[in-house]
Amino acid sequence: MTAPGDILGHYRVEDLLGEGAFGAVFRGQDLRLRRPVAIKVPHAGGSEDSAAWGQLLEEARAASALNHPNICAVYDIGEEAEVNYIALEFVDGRTLSEITRSGPLPTLQALSYAIQMAKALEHAHDRKIIHRDLKASNVMITLEGQAKLLDFGLARRLEPSVIESVTQSRQSFAEMGSTAGTLCYMAPEVLRGKPPRPSSDLWSLGALLYEVLAGRLPFKGETPFELTMAIMVEAPEPLPSAVPGVVRAIVEKCLQKEPEKRFANAHELLTQLEEANAAIIAASRKALSRRARIAMAAGLALLLAASGIAIAWRHRQSKARPPVIEVLQKVPPKEPVLGPLVNSAPTAKPVQKRPAPSPRFAGNPNVEVWVNLKTRIYHCPGTRWYQKTADGTLLKQRQAQLKGYQPASHEVCE
Repeated sequence: MTAPGDILGHYRVEDLLGEGAFGAVFRGQDLRLRRPVAIKVPHAGGSEDSAAWGQLLEEARAASALNHPNICAVYDIGEEAEVNYIALEFVDGRTLSEITRSGPLPTLQALSYAIQMAKALEHAHDRKIIHRDLKASNVMITLEGQAKLLDFGLARRLEPSVIESVTQSRQSFAEMGSTAGTLCYMAPEVLRGKPPRPSSDLWSLGALLYEVLAGRLPFKGETPFELTMAIMVEAPEPLPSAVPGVVRAIVEKCLQKEPEKRFANAHELLTQLEEANAAIIAASRKALSRRARIAMAAGLALLLAASGIAIAWRHRQSKARPPVIEVLQKVPPKEPVLGPLVNSAPTAKPVQKRPAPSPRFAGNPNVEVWVNLKTRIYHCPGTRWYQKTADGTLLKQRQAQLKGYQPASHEVCE
């Protein structure tokens, strides 16, 4: 029995990664190339069957010829101390079955994995190699999001007698073991005892895509017999409404009972998956752009509303607070300024009689202000500054300042 620490060829066995119907899988170390590997050791019964091992050896040789980024590579196959082993590429990540335990995946993420798996199937089918056991536990997702198919070409064929005993059994899945656990991914023709074909892998990929989109398997059954009858007779349960129609159509075509009604090959399936992925991305960008335009318009409306409120508030404040009026005064260079706003003492110079107020501003002391005997200033809100000189000339504010007039007081014009 293989255990951590054993040496198989030039590989050192380390930790046990898992165990299934075929055998145990260990993490190992390639002592020559100094790289991590996965070492698969078949069960004792499979090792003693020389015919089965010879067939597995031929399939391993064929699978080792596959060179694709979405396929786990086969490095070596050998025998050490009557223990047969297969050295595989070590993939650091989680299986798709572990990822989907928490629920269904987003459509774009599921399509990304399906596209990568379809590329792997296309590469293998072109070289006459069939997977035969495509399921969620045989798909590893790396830390970078890359999908890799495990056990490509190494899945042991189930004899018709074995399939018949499993599919007709009314025992529970726990009593039947792991062999019955792959029934939900088997195509109807395989359950009838026919040899697997490339279209059988397409069925398995359709069932796997259904599982990651819905979070459940497409067919149900309490026993392997009930599950087998559901696969061969019943239609799968509808996918969630959130799944786009173009993706639903692809899954439904993969799960057709007759192989002739499925996709002609993996390349056709891959083309449909890529087109669906591009259409969904384009629709998402369009919806995002539309939401951005709506948000921009809403923001602009709020800005305009805020501006209008600010303008109205300023207008209201300007009405509530009357303007301040400056009164200009011309101060003679030597003679003191006469009038009620001048603090200098009156001189002995005789006071002349003030001219009569202008009829336009008569009776409004807040508008007409006398600053000396010869000049006066008129101003009212909404008008310009004017200075009327003794000879009747009207001077604007700037001209009045140039001629020596300066502010004398502040009056409010009502």
